[in-house]
Amino acid sequence: MISILMVIALLCVAFYAYRVMAQGNMMALLLLVISLAAIFFVFFPEETIVIANMLGVGRGTDLLLYFCFIAGIILILLIHVKFRHQSIMITELARALALSNPKRPTKACANQAPKHLAE
Repeated sequence: MISILMVIALLCVAFYAYRVMAQGNMMALLLLVISLAAIFFVFFPEETIVIANMLGVGRGTDLLLYFCFIAGIILILLIHVKFRHQSIMITELARALALSNPKRPTKACANQAPKHLAE
């Protein structure tokens, strides 16, 4: 029963990755391949042992754990790069907006300026 639920969830992930990939995001190809490989391993769990032995890992469970760890690190790096890129874009937009609509400071703002700038 649990394997059926896992396959359904993985098929949903594969369908989502296919849809995103069709829109031009090629990173979704990696998600599609991983979800299809996971479906294969749900149906044939003994194959993880064979692949693990070919790669020099003792157990198939350890191999899957290593792959999950590597995928998590890659995911964290991708999210960091995306947030950094968005932060730079927001800064550039705020700077462009400020330069496109400059306003002179009012008398009240001039009184609030730090003393070393007021002199």
